[in-house]
Amino acid sequence: PALLVVTERKKFKPNYRPFGFFILTSFIIELVKFMLPDLADTIRLNDGVQNLIEALFLCSIGKAWGFFGDGKKSYYMVMAMLLLLWILLNFIVPSPGWFTVIYSVATVLMAIQLLIREILTTREPLSGNTIFLACMAFIIGYSFSGLLAIFMSTGQYSNPVILEKTYL
Repeated sequence: PALLVVTERKKFKPNYRPFGFFILTSFIIELVKFMLPDLADTIRLNDGVQNLIEALFLCSIGKAWGFFGDGKKSYYMVMAMLLLLWILLNFIVPSPGWFTVIYSVATVLMAIQLLIREILTTREPLSGNTIFLACMAFIIGYSFSGLLAIFMSTGQYSNPVILEKTYL
């Protein structure tokens, strides 16, 4: 996918360009992880950077799809809040996983709002509406991601009963 993003980037519609950016940055971060496997702190930092990039990507997708309306001020304020929150939860008060929980909840709420807007305003079948389908995927994926991050952050992953129920 990363090679396709580099070679075919001019053919992407403007609404989907953040997807290409996200694929490229994820590829670069995974490449760094592969090249430096012995550095656990670097990998943990790379995961944190990847979470920040993913949160900023989702914010830019929301802007491209009209979540922020015409207000650039609210978009930049949310981006700054995400950056400050990431710095706070990774460096000042180290709380691994809680940034993932917070931006997962924010992503689900944004996707629900966009989903409702698409349902109310679109006259075409929703099965072919890419924004509708992406929002459904965001709701399902980031709900699971947030719940998983809560379990991982609170140490519940070591409970054998929860592990047994999770993998059933």
